[in-house]
Amino acid sequence: MRIKKIISNCRVNRIIPILLIISILIISGCTTTKTDTTPDSKPSENQSQTDGDILKTAIATKNPNLCEKISSSYQEGSKAKCYEAVALEEKTPDICQKVEYIYWRDHCYTRVAVEISSPAACEKIEDVDFKDSCYMYIADKTKDPLLCKRIQTPYIAEYHYCYGLTKQ
Repeated sequence: MRIKKIISNCRVNRIIPILLIISILIISGCTTTKTDTTPDSKPSENQSQTDGDILKTAIATKNPNLCEKISSSYQEGSKAKCYEAVALEEKTPDICQKVEYIYWRDHCYTRVAVEISSPAACEKIEDVDFKDSCYMYIADKTKDPLLCKRIQTPYIAEYHYCYGLTKQ
């Protein structure tokens, strides 16, 4: 009997400190806060609001130079979107030349070229797929089948996809 009591006390004596340690760990885990100090972390709402204000002002004043003030670390393409928005507002594809990255520049040229129905703006596009899309969208919009001859992508040209769009 005495052995059972010693074993019983021994188990309780071990369980209490273990429960106490677990409780402390749980409580301390709930009270700490996580801070993100990585350089690529998302900026505060104040920064994104500032970028949004800059974008609105650039569009309202039709001033593409304001787009340079947008922080490029927040979102890839945010400056490019600003230039594109001003170019669309101004209906001036040359503003797209200020876009640094080719993908976003080609996207800008395509959007503006289609908006103003300008095949000449399509010529400034470097990527063949963007350029072909630009011609095709303008051909569809203007119903001009001659633009289809400028398309370089074989499957679009061979199956007369573009010509089908230009039928009135």
